[in-house]
Amino acid sequence: MKKILCSAVLLLALICALASCEHTHRWGEWITEKAATCTEDGTLKRYCNGCDDFITETQSASHSYVNGVCTLCNEKEPSEGLRFTYSYTYDGYIVERYSGSDTDVVIPAFYEGEPVTGIDYNAFSDDSITSITLPSSITYMGQHAFYSCNELKNVYIQDLESWYNIKFVDVTSNPLYNDADLYLNNVLVTEVAFAEGTTEINANAFAGCTSIESITIPDGVTQIGNRAFWCCENLKSVTISNSVTKIDDDAFYGCPNIKEVHITSIEKWCKIKFGDSEYWEIIGGDLYLNGSLLTEVVIPDGITSIDRGPFCNRDSITSVVIPEGVTNINSEAFYGCDNLKSISLPQSLTYLSSTAFQYCKNLEGISIPGGVGTIYSESFKGCENLKSVAIGDGITRIDSDAFRGLQQLKIVILADSVKEIGSRAFYECVRLSTVYLGSGLEKIGSSAFSSCNSLDLIYYNGSSSDWDLVINYGYYGTVWCNATQP
Repeated sequence: MKKILCSAVLLLALICALASCEHTHRWGEWITEKAATCTEDGTLKRYCNGCDDFITETQSASHSYVNGVCTLCNEKEPSEGLRFTYSYTYDGYIVERYSGSDTDVVIPAFYEGEPVTGIDYNAFSDDSITSITLPSSITYMGQHAFYSCNELKNVYIQDLESWYNIKFVDVTSNPLYNDADLYLNNVLVTEVAFAEGTTEINANAFAGCTSIESITIPDGVTQIGNRAFWCCENLKSVTISNSVTKIDDDAFYGCPNIKEVHITSIEKWCKIKFGDSEYWEIIGGDLYLNGSLLTEVVIPDGITSIDRGPFCNRDSITSVVIPEGVTNINSEAFYGCDNLKSISLPQSLTYLSSTAFQYCKNLEGISIPGGVGTIYSESFKGCENLKSVAIGDGITRIDSDAFRGLQQLKIVILADSVKEIGSRAFYECVRLSTVYLGSGLEKIGSSAFSSCNSLDLIYYNGSSSDWDLVINYGYYGTVWCNATQP
């Protein structure tokens, strides 16, 4: 019995001894294990001073706004009155509508823990906001999102690459379209240099931006989207890399102050596919090749067609040499090249657009190869200093008004292949004094040579009996038959 009692006493003593090791924790100060940011939670930890135990606590992410600006990250405080809806298409919330009173609107990067990724159609249309601050999370802006926001003059962004990768449905999707200035981290954007790895400049990306003065399209970019720089009224200089193969409709429409376009290869420049815009101005300004003003253009071998984009309205160009192998000179290819004086055309040419050389005001002479077949109506409209024209063997028709009103034109030589001269073809060419007509002529249209006050004699490379067979409604002066062409 005594042994049992002793054993119980010993067990009780052991239990008491073990119990005496437990204690009340004496916690130390909180230690920041991971600092909270404005967008990510942090972690706090503290240890017991009497043992190795510790506890943790989450420090919630939050901004600390003072006077509308976060003291931690400088982000502006989001505006009230923004209505959001979740979009599974764009993996986040989009701004559906704005009904607030702020004129300086701030869109948050997150809403209810999810990213804000878009601006819905008509979200701000017809609103009187004056500025908008957009997060880098935005990837989509819907149709008419900023339509008729006539007071909107400042757009603030945080990342340029994110900006030009946004999908803008149309020009009115872009807040810049209201003739607004663009600010990157509160600094006015005047020069745009695109990031390495960029392959395309999205449609409408900078449409209407008034602050941009120069852009550089780097190697790797293959396409400039439609209206990408639409109505950038203060844009002065554009540099295009050799990798660009397509410039879409109206990419540079409404940029009247472009003075310089810099390229490094005429061949690559000629091969760019320009959009079929209804507007004649594709991209204005003088061309600079490897830093030097381009005045004499020599089209390289291997080019078969010259389109309207590369050279139209280039006032610096004074001469153009086009090699054999080129078959097409298309609409407005050299339209409005005010200082172009001479052009050499190849025998391989089979198509010459009616507008290819319109308004080349200082073009002095041209010899057109026979392969083109027809000289179209008003082909040389506005070529007010054109003095001589030679029509090559193979051309069969000169359309009406083709050379009408060219008051400096003095000499015209037509090959024997020309069968018809259209009505008013040389009407009011008041200094025209020498005309050679080929033996194959069959018809002269009405008023073809009317008001050519200096024309008293036409040389005809055929007999008088042949001349009698010509249907003549347009010339009633003297004809010298059997005349040899010079």
